[in-house]
Amino acid sequence: MAPRKRISDLQILEAVQNVLLEFGTKATSAKFAAAANVSEGTLFKRFGTKKNLMIKALTHQTHSNWEIIFEHLQKKKTQTDIVQDIEFLLSKLFEHFKKLIPGIYILISSGIHIDESLASFETPPPILVKQRLTQFFLEAQKKKRIKENVSPDIVALQVLASAHLYTSWIVMGLETDNLEKRTRFIRETAKVIAEGIL
Repeated sequence: MAPRKRISDLQILEAVQNVLLEFGTKATSAKFAAAANVSEGTLFKRFGTKKNLMIKALTHQTHSNWEIIFEHLQKKKTQTDIVQDIEFLLSKLFEHFKKLIPGIYILISSGIHIDESLASFETPPPILVKQRLTQFFLEAQKKKRIKENVSPDIVALQVLASAHLYTSWIVMGLETDNLEKRTRFIRETAKVIAEGIL
């Protein structure tokens, strides 16, 4: 008999995240285990408690996803227009927040404080993303792609805040989500931000 293939922590977290987004925190550890194709014992051995598992599942994608995104921007052979880079970042932030924001609402509604969920990270995800965005705009400034008198930190916050607010409106049902509207939002927001930095 062939040895059983080990399910990675990432595979487990993604399965648990899907269950949480569908059923909320009332989902049982048995449901999480079934979705991940592991035993409940495996869940507790790897993640300790149901609470810790839920926190990790709803916040896990930040570090690795953002490193891949920034590596992509750094490895580009040609320097694109900064507006295109901002559009790319806004679209990735939208995708990121579309998964993260419902997860945060689920944690809050279950009585888990945000500071508890962030305490498990060496660098909390929001700070990591802001640091990486700031670094990106600082490097763009060094390459004379944006003005010298612009604060890369403030530009990073503008990009983050724009994507977060728009996604929050969609998640709360205050705005409908469709590709045409999202594309227009991303283009127009990138142009507005670029006007202040070029």
